[in-house]
Amino acid sequence: YKNMCEIYKIPQGKIIIIFSDKNLSIGLLELNPKKELALHNRPVMEELLQIYGSSIIKIFKNKNKKNIKLNKNKMIKIPAKQYHIHSNPMNKKSITLWKFNGNITKIITEIKKNK
Repeated sequence: YKNMCEIYKIPQGKIIIIFSDKNLSIGLLELNPKKELALHNRPVMEELLQIYGSSIIKIFKNKNKKNIKLNKNKMIKIPAKQYHIHSNPMNKKSITLWKFNGNITKIITEIKKNK
């Protein structure tokens, strides 16, 4: 079980990589209260499932922003190359399961490098 997952502490919480190869990556994003990740996008579709607490996913399209609240057990899919922010404006921790089908090895490498 030693190599079962990799945990990377970030100022906003933790990124946990459960599994990753060039075709599939699965992990958890733990966001502390009142924290959010920077605006970003991914080269492949991102699937999110809220497993603890709640979060807000801010989707940016052109000059418009749409907020989607994820309560426990709610799932969304974010299209490839869609800019978005994972946000936790709540007063308790948020844990979101993420999954990517496709090659995101560059992103995983950046997470590991910037731990």
